Amino acid sequence: MNTSPIRQAWHAGLLALALSGLGAPSQAQPLLSVTGASTLGHTIASNQAAAVSFTLTRAFEDVTATADITGLSPRGGVFLMRDVGPGTGFTDIVAAVDISAITFAGSETVLFSGLNLGAGDYAIVIASDQSSPNSTLIWNGSRSAQVTASAGVIDGIDLFAADTVEFPPASAFSTVFDRSAHFALFIPAVPEPATWLLMGMGVGLLWTRRSAHRRAA
Repeated sequence: MNTSPIRQAWHAGLLALALSGLGAPSQAQPLLSVTGASTLGHTIASNQAAAVSFTLTRAFEDVTATADITGLSPRGGVFLMRDVGPGTGFTDIVAAVDISAITFAGSETVLFSGLNLGAGDYAIVIASDQSSPNSTLIWNGSRSAQVTASAGVIDGIDLFAADTVEFPPASAFSTVFDRSAHFALFIPAVPEPATWLLMGMGVGLLWTRRSAHRRAA
């Protein structure tokens, strides 16, 4: 099948435009962001733990939680809990990970990903190992943090335990009033209508070109 140079150029340009939408990276949609200049955070030494709380008024899927943390010989654990304090048990754990499994990346340090969270109260707990006297974690924060929350998400309070028990989330936590630890919750962004259009155009043009090649063969 013969196709004019102008028509070929038009198809090539449209195909390139459409396929550019296929290769574009999807950006995360923030649910909750507590950020600011890192001037005042939590120093979590051995046998200590810090926590932040938040509330979801509806369910969210595929949630990623990040925090602005650094460490000096860090050993310990990170817990996502439905509750904290004395009486808290293993059944209150939503997710947990050892510090050694976390890749530290400053403010974009991923604590958990792929979480499906129902409506309710939650707390992220970061604890240093009781048996590691040299372990120190820094959860960066600020005195006047900037809080951005989407509909259905409510920021909570900061908590600190100066003397943890064997199961750190069950420790006696005190409310921290003079600082806010930096952390964030994200979900995958929903593609814009234009992105869906470009993807459809790309698939359609690929199919048209394949059909044309078959007829010409």
